[in-house]
Amino acid sequence: MVERVDVVDKRGKTCMTRTRTDVHKSGLLHQAVFVLVFNKRGEVFVQQRSSKKDVFPGLHEASLSGHVKSGETPLQAAVRETKEEVGLTIKASMLKKRFTTVIKTVPEYERITVYMMTTDKEPKPGREVKVGTFMPAGMLDAIVRSEPDVFTPVFCALAPRLRTFLVRAPSYQGPRSLAARRTSRRPRASA
Repeated sequence: MVERVDVVDKRGKTCMTRTRTDVHKSGLLHQAVFVLVFNKRGEVFVQQRSSKKDVFPGLHEASLSGHVKSGETPLQAAVRETKEEVGLTIKASMLKKRFTTVIKTVPEYERITVYMMTTDKEPKPGREVKVGTFMPAGMLDAIVRSEPDVFTPVFCALAPRLRTFLVRAPSYQGPRSLAARRTSRRPRASA
């Protein structure tokens, strides 16, 4: 079955419908979603894409992404992609919209809506994912900075905006958390 997507303007208004292959070949702006999946410990799910993917095979991203099909809303696509890629059946109310932005990489030119969610369920990656695991959000941030070539170009382009959410995650072990621990260990002055 040929996947059809809506070509949109930068505000998300549909201009026409084309096949996914056509929008990639022609560099047409289309919609996509990106979902960060956190567990209750504040760790973020990171996946390695299947080597059979036609775009960015074998590269990593957190946590999942996908195209918005023709006639679908970004929220509907996020719910669908969460089931397809990581095997989690969710309700739309579990997703918190963070921002929408336009990213251009080769071959993608996407208007991406980014969502976050927290779950106590273990993801069960589908055929689009080679392997996946939860990791501390701060560790992911450090790896993206030191080894960007193992991540999808779209994820790397989103990373500066995602960093805000990653460093606020409870598992983050960056400077603010360390400073807070040092402060809490100071001996109390006796009265």
